[in-house]
Amino acid sequence: MVCEYDLVTDQLLARRVRKADILGSWGEWVYEVGEPPARRSESSCSTLDMVASSSSPTLVRVDSPTEFCWRIRNLPYPATVYDVSVSAAHQPHEIIVRTSNHKFYKRIAVPDLRRCDVDEIDSRSLSWSHANNTLVITYTKPIQVTLTERRDAVERRTMKVENEGDVDCKNQ
Repeated sequence: MVCEYDLVTDQLLARRVRKADILGSWGEWVYEVGEPPARRSESSCSTLDMVASSSSPTLVRVDSPTEFCWRIRNLPYPATVYDVSVSAAHQPHEIIVRTSNHKFYKRIAVPDLRRCDVDEIDSRSLSWSHANNTLVITYTKPIQVTLTERRDAVERRTMKVENEGDVDCKNQ
């Protein structure tokens, strides 16, 4: 797991996770927080290139100090169509977003809760809003997650950083 923080505000900018596949080799980086940089091929002028549609929905997680926040862009349906709920007991760390017109369905995992041994998502801490074709889902962080993040922040402050990207890393 690799986390990127702003040096001034200590806000989490990106978190990437990479796991081994069945054969033991490392897989691709998966972004938990933030979004990957846009990839451009060298032959971008070619008409044979396949790219994702710019109008398809995209999910990006952006955290604040007190809340987990997900933004799903390019959802043009009215706010009355959306149903945001907590997953059933067999998947206790997921949020489900669906529409009544059956045009969109997404299961959003919250791996931070699993890492901090939180039993399940509390539906009272979940809220959402829709504006400008963007569905914003917020979930108030449980106290266990907040305490873990404070402990990590204290550890980051003790690292000797002279320039951006110049961190004393014992793994290298």
